[in-house]
Amino acid sequence: MQPRRLLVKYALTREDRRILATPGAQAQCPICRERVMPKCGEIKTWHWAHEAVRDCDPWYEPETEWHRSWKAHAPEERVEVTMGPHRADIVGSDGGVIELQHSSIGPDEIRDREAFYGRMVWLIDGSPFAENLRVTIDARQCRFVWAHARPSWLAAAAPKFVHGFSLGRYVRKVVPPMPRPQWVWCESGRSDAILQIRSIEAKRYVQGVGRIIEIERFVERMIG
Repeated sequence: MQPRRLLVKYALTREDRRILATPGAQAQCPICRERVMPKCGEIKTWHWAHEAVRDCDPWYEPETEWHRSWKAHAPEERVEVTMGPHRADIVGSDGGVIELQHSSIGPDEIRDREAFYGRMVWLIDGSPFAENLRVTIDARQCRFVWAHARPSWLAAAAPKFVHGFSLGRYVRKVVPPMPRPQWVWCESGRSDAILQIRSIEAKRYVQGVGRIIEIERFVERMIG
């Protein structure tokens, strides 16, 4: 596997001041202290890239617009915070880490990150699988079924929040060519809110109990 070229939003000047990428600027990586180059094109968001192809943070994942939109909720000094050999996506006002996770991740890495950061929460981008994260709300509680779930999340001990899911309910109906009624998911809409996973277990599907939190409330409570 070829090493990835690590892209970062903030770099350090010689005086250890955090700066954004600007044309002609000079800076170094906050983790490895190697030189980084400003990439200031017309298409991609301006960023810093390592001069040499290397992977100084093995937990790095390519940044998406979803990452950038969430980082915009936090003050500059609490975004991409260097902690030893790693870079925390967001640090809340209480010092806890909010890890933004868009791509799939294995159970070993989940456990490693939780052990390293200690006090942290996961914020997972639900948009790639929103149609399969099915939330039903009744008078008693909010329940979810996660069809074709990423089973690695069963290994996570830290609080888990998913941004984006399907709202609706299961109904019994005949679906040809099956002669008998089947339980079928009927979606009433897609939610852009946060699903806090309170309990999760694996049966036929991954399922559990949760709570819905609006984005503004999550930002106020978790990021500050």
